Amino acid sequence: ATFGTVKTDLMSGSDIECANISASDTAWMMAATAFVLFMTPGLAFFYGGLVPRKSVITIIMQCYISMSVTSIVWAVIGYSLAFGKSWGGIGLIGDPSSYPLLLNLHRCAAWPGSRVPEILFACYQMMFAVIAPALITGAFADRVLFPAYILFIVLWVPLVYCPFVHWIWNSEGFLAKWGVVDFAGGIVVHISAGFAALASIFVVGPRKFTTDFDRRMSRVPHNRTLVALGTGMLFLGWFGFNGGSGAAASGRGGFA
Repeated sequence: ATFGTVKTDLMSGSDIECANISASDTAWMMAATAFVLFMTPGLAFFYGGLVPRKSVITIIMQCYISMSVTSIVWAVIGYSLAFGKSWGGIGLIGDPSSYPLLLNLHRCAAWPGSRVPEILFACYQMMFAVIAPALITGAFADRVLFPAYILFIVLWVPLVYCPFVHWIWNSEGFLAKWGVVDFAGGIVVHISAGFAALASIFVVGPRKFTTDFDRRMSRVPHNRTLVALGTGMLFLGWFGFNGGSGAAASGRGGFA
């Protein structure tokens, strides 16, 4: 699709209803997308309450910057690598030319196996991509410079996260063909982020303290109220994280 065609599809004033799109499923997935996005600020408050006072602003901003940087990476190339047609047909990675800048997504085309628009599905999956790098920040709190973290996001999302998504959540992925099922990101999000966090610990090394007092204070949560607030926001977000993974306002999503 050309840019002009996409502009017509997404910005036209036509009120013609798309027959293959469910209004109820679409409304729920829009809400679920907002819920999952809400989890990243929740994670920022949760981590911000756990770290020492001097590191609060840094780790909160690391979580928030993921929302902007990851969104750009996802729109430019990430969604294509994750959900595009499998490059070479071997199920390892998507073709980068599938959805460059999300240009080939149509508002009246439903994502296969669902009744929600492709563009909404792309936005919903983007929220998962946003929180994945933010999860890793808790492992290297106090020890990574901000520019280095931005570079990490730009490289990690397309080189690590997107292949995981393609393998399991894309029907052409080789693990999906083997029958691997990940309903709400236990493998794609948490295992990829968890192992990345573990690897980052070996790279940045242990924290260094000048006095024993500093060592003891580093183990004291900065603000328990922030921890409680962040926990509540994460708990609310899980309704979209799990419930929205069925891509429908259905019994399956309600059970999840």
